[in-house]
Amino acid sequence: MPRAYFFREHGETDDDLVGTVEQTLARLPPGDQPLRCRLLTTLAFELADGGSERGYHSSAQAVEMARRLGDPFLLTMALGGRSRQSLSFWHDGLDERLRIGAELLALPGKPVTTEALAHVMLMAASSGCADFAAADQHAGQAARIADRYDLPTVAAAVSIYRATRAALDGAQPPLQSSTSRRPRSTAGSGRTGRGWRSFAGHPC
Repeated sequence: MPRAYFFREHGETDDDLVGTVEQTLARLPPGDQPLRCRLLTTLAFELADGGSERGYHSSAQAVEMARRLGDPFLLTMALGGRSRQSLSFWHDGLDERLRIGAELLALPGKPVTTEALAHVMLMAASSGCADFAAADQHAGQAARIADRYDLPTVAAAVSIYRATRAALDGAQPPLQSSTSRRPRSTAGSGRTGRGWRSFAGHPC
């Protein structure tokens, strides 16, 4: 399985894992299969900060395969990898992230974590489009889910967005709801610096 979202620093690539994945893919029989989809998704995440297009093309293959297989879990992970790749410097993926977020929200039988991720994704993409009304709405939905199900990483992403939003408006964000909560919420998440901007959807 990929080290998705919260367990990778920006710019950190596990070359041994990538090599193992590539070797395994080469040995698999052709055709759609869950293992191939998972391996392609792993490449999408691991090569998100790399200097090649391999991860981007792998993410597209994983999404297409997951759709053909009709597996909601595989599709959720594949869409996450595609979204991560859309943040690369080689592709302006803002519209794509809006589509991915909407597709995640529409998935039947999705777990609550997928719903929260979709709202965070749409919050960030909407803010990248300067559609702050939509971004605020998704931030509110994500915050409610985070509070109800104790999802500190989602809560931290919302806090970062709201602090940024307040700064853009020239207002001082409430200390408890943004600045003071961020260190506690992000502790142990493995997301720092630019890695957090990538999760939140920046750069757009």
